[in-house]
Amino acid sequence: MQNLASRGAPVADLFSGTSVVARALSIDHPVTAVDVQAYAEVLGRAMLTSGRAEIDCIDQEQLVSDAGRIGEELRSSFGAQLEDEENALRSLEHGDATPMAQIINRGSLAAAAQTGEQLSAAVRPYLEDNGKDATATIMFGGVYFSYEQAVLLDALAGAICHQPEGARPLLNRPLKKAASTRV
Repeated sequence: MQNLASRGAPVADLFSGTSVVARALSIDHPVTAVDVQAYAEVLGRAMLTSGRAEIDCIDQEQLVSDAGRIGEELRSSFGAQLEDEENALRSLEHGDATPMAQIINRGSLAAAAQTGEQLSAAVRPYLEDNGKDATATIMFGGVYFSYEQAVLLDALAGAICHQPEGARPLLNRPLKKAASTRV
C-alpha cells in the first residue's frame, strides 16, 4: 500500500465486507470504507470507530437483564416451536429423523405464514410491523438455526437495542460474527 499512497493520505476500501483491510489501512491512513451489504456497516463501525467511550457507556447489568427478559418473552411466544424441536431431537436420538425433517421441510415461520399456515396467536405479532422483533426466529428458526439458537440471537439483538447508540455497533459485531460462523 505504501507504494500507492503515502502515509497519511486518504484511502478508500470500496468492498469493505468485514472491514479487516480497512482496519489495517487505518493505522497509517484515514479510511473511507463502503460496501453495499448492510452487515458491512455494522462491522465497519465497530472496527473503525468504536473506542473507549463506546465501551465505557455499555451498561452490562442492563444488557444481561434485558437479554434474559426478552429471551423469556420469546421462549413463551415460540414455545410450540421450541417444544416441537425438543421432541424432534429426542426422536433423532432414537433413530427417527422424520420429525426433524418435517421441521426443516416446513421452512421458516415467515414462509409458513405466506402459505396460509395457521400460526399461534403468540407468534403472529412477530410477523407484523408492530415493533416486536424476532427476525432470526421468524426468518431462520428451524431451518438455518435451531429455534433455541434463533431465540437466543433475537434476545441478544433486542438487548443491544436498549444500549446507548454508540455502543450498538461494538456489541452487534460479535453477535453477527457468532451467528455467521459459530452456529
